[in-house]
Parts: sequence; C-alpha cells; structure tokens
Amino acid sequence: MGLPNGIQNANWHESVSVGVWKSLLLTGGDRAQGILGHQELQSKFGGAGVERKLQLAELECLRLEPYENSRLYKEKMKAVHDKNIRGKEFKAGDLVLLYNSRLRLLPGKLRSKWEGPYQVEKAEPYGVYHLRHPSSPNIFKVNGHRLKLYHGERMKSNKEIEVFLLEDAPLGKEQ
Repeated sequence: MGLPNGIQNANWHESVSVGVWKSLLLTGGDRAQGILGHQELQSKFGGAGVERKLQLAELECLRLEPYENSRLYKEKMKAVHDKNIRGKEFKAGDLVLLYNSRLRLLPGKLRSKWEGPYQVEKAEPYGVYHLRHPSSPNIFKVNGHRLKLYHGERMKSNKEIEVFLLEDAPLGKEQ
C-alpha cells in the first residue's frame, strides 16, 4: 500500500498532526489553551514540545500585531480624510475652469494652469461632464476632477468673448 499523495516519510501521520496543530494555533488566537485543554496537549505532544510551540505561536502573534495596527490606523486616517472631502457637483449651465495638465511641458512660471471659463452642458454619472466654450459650438467630455467652479462674473449667452493671444514680436525689424 502506497503513501498518500507523494509523502515519502513512513511517519506521515505525525507531520499531518503537526500541520493541524499549527493551523489550530494560528486560527485559535493568542494561545491554544482556548481550543484544547493544556493537559490534553501535554499528553499528546509532550510537555517541552508544547511549551515551545506555544512560544512560537505567541511570537507569531507578536510579529503580526504591527501589521494589524497599521491596517487599523490607515482605515481610521482614511475615514478622517474622506470626511473632509468636498464633493464637486456641477449642473448644466454652471461656469467652470478646466485644469491644463500639459502645462508643465511649456515654460512660464506665471502662466495659469486653469483654462476657461467653460459652460457645463450635461452632467453624466461617475463625474463625466460635457463642456462647451462660450465662443465655440464644440462640446467635449472631461473628468470632473479636472474642473473647479468659476467665481467670476456671469456671462450673457448672446455676448461673444474676445480672445487675445499674446505672441512675441517678429524678429528682424524693430519699430
């Protein structure tokens, strides 16, 4: 009769009982005394071996305790910070500024990172907004994280906006 599942040791039942013992220690809490009585353990495994296994289990629990404390701390801090987040909800007709994420490629310290104002045409679920520039009929989609409310003066719908682009003076002739 062969040994089960490739175990070459003739005393395979001892290794199985040690594995069961380890699982009892890890799932049972700080000490295995809550699962099985101390006297019963001593009679099964001998007094010195049980004491050593209890010490190892206690060391394992001490080793895992900082990880658990760190996880609990992170959960509490996340709850504190999430409580302070202000939701940005825009509705159709609001004027918003759009964050220009590609500005870092262009030089200029004093250049604003916010473009606009744009008008919100439609708000979709999950923070997707359809924007339109007041002087253009084109509508495009943007993530709501890139928007902030425009607090400047309200524009009238029939008023056109003049856009002035500042360019460098042409080289060659100076006047």
